[in-house]
Amino acid sequence: MAEGNPTLALERGEKVLTPPAIWFQGRGDTLHDYKDVESNFPGNEPQRFCASYREAGGEITLRYLDMERHAGHSPDLSKTGEMFARMVEFVERHVTT
Repeated sequence: MAEGNPTLALERGEKVLTPPAIWFQGRGDTLHDYKDVESNFPGNEPQRFCASYREAGGEITLRYLDMERHAGHSPDLSKTGEMFARMVEFVERHVTT
């Protein structure tokens, strides 16, 4: 698990592709938005990954959504607000035809 972990690969300085990226994270999602107690990073895992991604030369945006997510339950997509509009904006900005 440690060998294939994207955050750890970035922290090890492995050469990885870092295309422009956007991460949408629901508040209250304890499965994905948690603090790794074995890490010295002061924030949660999404912030840690994004910091490492930027340090590796990548461009990444982290957007929190005011919606709760609980393990075993699908998120309530009616609470995503402007998420889909932001996705379209991101794709239009970074994808050329």
